[in-house]
Amino acid sequence: MAPKTILLVEDEPLLIKFVSSVLLRAGFAVLSAESADEALRLEADFTPPIDLLLTGVYLPRVSGAELAQRLEWRRPGIPVVLMSGDPTVQPLATSYGWHFIQKPFLAADLVRLIGDALGLEPVVASAARA
Repeated sequence: MAPKTILLVEDEPLLIKFVSSVLLRAGFAVLSAESADEALRLEADFTPPIDLLLTGVYLPRVSGAELAQRLEWRRPGIPVVLMSGDPTVQPLATSYGWHFIQKPFLAADLVRLIGDALGLEPVVASAARA
């Protein structure tokens, strides 16, 4: 089975590098963009499924929430995870049925949340039992 594809959008290059590395090690495919505009161009050119949007909230020009709404219109049912250092964003995320992770976060917490958002079996829990 092909790996699930995550569209990662974040304007901080070091965070993109960290999160991409975490997701790749967890077995996901990653498309990364530093802006909503770049993410929408990537999405338009990518015909296979994009299984989840992982985006920062405060992006230049177009917010992560606005990007998520546009992407949901183009790819109905896509799960969304918003990440922000601002905890007041969580109610916004949950009001749209999206997931939220507060920065800074642990790699294991991110992978677990993405697995939950995708409805995947918890890899960490099953590995711990083995």
